[in-house]
Amino acid sequence: MNAISLNSGIFNLARIVGPAAAGISIAKLGYAFCFYANAASFIPVIVGLSLIRLPSRERNTKSIIKNLFSEIREGIVYAFKRNIILISLFLLLIVNILALNFNVLIPVFVKDVLKRSAETYRNMLSVMGIGAILGSTILAATSHKGVKDYYIFGGATLLGVSLILFSVQKSLIISFIFIMLSGFIMIIFLNFINTTIQINLEPYIRGRVMSLYAFVFGGLTPIGSLYAGTVSEKFGASFAFPLSGLLVLVVALVIYFSW
Repeated sequence: MNAISLNSGIFNLARIVGPAAAGISIAKLGYAFCFYANAASFIPVIVGLSLIRLPSRERNTKSIIKNLFSEIREGIVYAFKRNIILISLFLLLIVNILALNFNVLIPVFVKDVLKRSAETYRNMLSVMGIGAILGSTILAATSHKGVKDYYIFGGATLLGVSLILFSVQKSLIISFIFIMLSGFIMIIFLNFINTTIQINLEPYIRGRVMSLYAFVFGGLTPIGSLYAGTVSEKFGASFAFPLSGLLVLVVALVIYFSW
């Protein structure tokens, strides 16, 4: 949990620095510069990857393709046979689709409910990043205490509550407080999910099961964006936030008490 929390802290630090740097760059140098800078930022990553040296070994292409599907199947079967991993992945799926749509809902909420500009949106993302960094730091500092299975349900429940509270007010200051709280709870939930899955894995299957985690967390994001965009277009962000929070809250409680 310590390593995962530190990784999350670095990631969310970038979420604070990024929007601030982009806002200044857009004002001074224009949008095109931001796209060029974003493209250039991949160069150090590519160079870093190219410097990694792995032991060389001969590979049979036909064998790789043949084993690929059997290994994918083995990872899925492994996850389905272990309740805590299956529950963690399912809860992550629900929360990811319903609740982790801040990039879609916050701009609409800022524009239509708070009646503010893009600068407020940028500041709100930065504040949410600050909350996430605080959560990551606290988790890293308390990682020696370990993680309990029920932590993931507590994180999902609190995230649902924070989304509901965020939506029932129209104050800019209170919005900043609740979005920081949401970022704090979000990163704690995600870190608990990640840690819970990894400590319940055997080393030989880790890559395959964590690929499922990556698919649920990142691969299903477009479905969540479609849901959030459709609901906010039809009923507004002030309805989409509490609906998402309520659904997450109900699912977390139902799974906890029944499964």
